[in-house]
Amino acid sequence: MANQKRRRITQRAIAERVGVSISTVSRVLKAAPGISDQVRAEVMRSAEDMGYRTAPPGTAGGLRTVTLFGTLASLAASNGQFHADIIAGVEGVCRRAETPLTCTAIDGSGRHDRSVIQAIGRTPDHGVVFLSVDDADVVGEALALNLPTAVVNADHPGLAVDTFLPGNRAGALSAMRHLIAAGHRRILHVTHLERPTIRQRFESYRAALWEAGIDYDPDLLVDVPDNLQAEAAYATLKPLLTGRRPWFTAMFCASDLLAIGAMKALREAGLAVPADTAIVGFDDLAVAALTDPPLTTIRVPRHELGALAARRLFERAVDPSLTPIRVEIATPLVERRSVTAVADGTASQAA
Repeated sequence: MANQKRRRITQRAIAERVGVSISTVSRVLKAAPGISDQVRAEVMRSAEDMGYRTAPPGTAGGLRTVTLFGTLASLAASNGQFHADIIAGVEGVCRRAETPLTCTAIDGSGRHDRSVIQAIGRTPDHGVVFLSVDDADVVGEALALNLPTAVVNADHPGLAVDTFLPGNRAGALSAMRHLIAAGHRRILHVTHLERPTIRQRFESYRAALWEAGIDYDPDLLVDVPDNLQAEAAYATLKPLLTGRRPWFTAMFCASDLLAIGAMKALREAGLAVPADTAIVGFDDLAVAALTDPPLTTIRVPRHELGALAARRLFERAVDPSLTPIRVEIATPLVERRSVTAVADGTASQAA
């Protein structure tokens, strides 16, 4: 109870009591230069009287430890580079703040996951970053415990939590507009609709069709079960392509790994990329530039996502009263060689 009471004392409250700005209070508590001895003494005296405990030397924003939580699937090696790059962005900020970062996998079992968060909540001066965690109850548990909290690559509109996302809708629109500008009208969408953030890409797939006056055809949607991995895309598409003339001239895949699995299935069906089928991925993993042909894709600035979330976490530890923010970072198109203009007559043959 004492810990929760202390956390409710904000720098804003101290500033109002002393009659100075919040930035002045922050600078005093961080022992920054350029503050008069009188103001420094008044701020420190008021902070002590109000029960605000300043951060110990060597910490930033009052955080002693940060834990990054991800589902088992998110932190698995099979999802490798995407999440590793986000974690690296978080770790870089924590390292500069001399604050240890730990990574913990939760299994999506609800009650067990919430108990893990509750255990963290008993640790003073702890911050939490959730990576690709779609369970709103688990995130809500951290908020209920007054833990400084940030969410990366998951969307919880019903929660007042700092959220950092790639521009899923804008990126998907760019991908589709690129294919449509090349003359493609029969565009297969290969996706995994279980995740809400991936459904945002599907929504833009449909929006781009509508924008171009193209009717949505459910036969041009392939929802890959299980995950966003290459193996799953290959296993799903191979039987669909075997012995069948393609009913599309292009593919928009919701991840680079789906695109890589699709390229293998196309190749085994005797179809060339991009001569027979153009293809665009999403994420711009390092492997996207190494495919044959190199994959046109949408770049997700993963390191920046993690760094932005971590910096906000430290800001919130300093001032818990900050208004929660929702940040979507730009996701630009990266053109390589997996897209070409539709050949004469190809679109009508596929229809």
